[in-house]
Amino acid sequence: MVVGGKRVGGSSVAMERTASYTGRGALLLSLLLLLEVGAQYEKYSLRSFPEQELLPLEPSYRYSLEQSAAGNWRESIRYLELSLRLHRLLRDSQLHCQRNCSLAPAAGLTLGHGSFSELRAFAQILQRAVCIKKCKRSLAVFKLPPPGKDTLEQFEKRLPYRYLENAYFQVGT
Repeated sequence: MVVGGKRVGGSSVAMERTASYTGRGALLLSLLLLLEVGAQYEKYSLRSFPEQELLPLEPSYRYSLEQSAAGNWRESIRYLELSLRLHRLLRDSQLHCQRNCSLAPAAGLTLGHGSFSELRAFAQILQRAVCIKKCKRSLAVFKLPPPGKDTLEQFEKRLPYRYLENAYFQVGT
């Protein structure tokens, strides 16, 4: 190996080859992991989420927990994963509408000085609300019954991942 223009160690060629192979292996492993992650998330499209998987979040999640309690681990895994995808779709759809409507310029309204500035500000708020409502009407996930507060809190606490980990452990044993 050459360090600072000087040769160090007797088996530098072997060490360089090993480092090269290790680097290639790590690169190959990274590419495989990226492909796996890409395959995992390929179903997360706001507009083309698979229709057969588009179910209300709360009943899907509740069913997965019932299956877990009954010891039906594979069915529990299937619905836990579906619930996680549905939750992500719901969250991403909400963010999509909020971003699009916050970036949309208010039609000719600017805040100015004078007696109508509060009225203009209120008009902008109303226009943004209308924009968000229109956006949500265009996405299928918002046509489903919304999940309850308790269900959303469980997802925020990441409890479905714990249940999923346990279910995978049970299947493996």
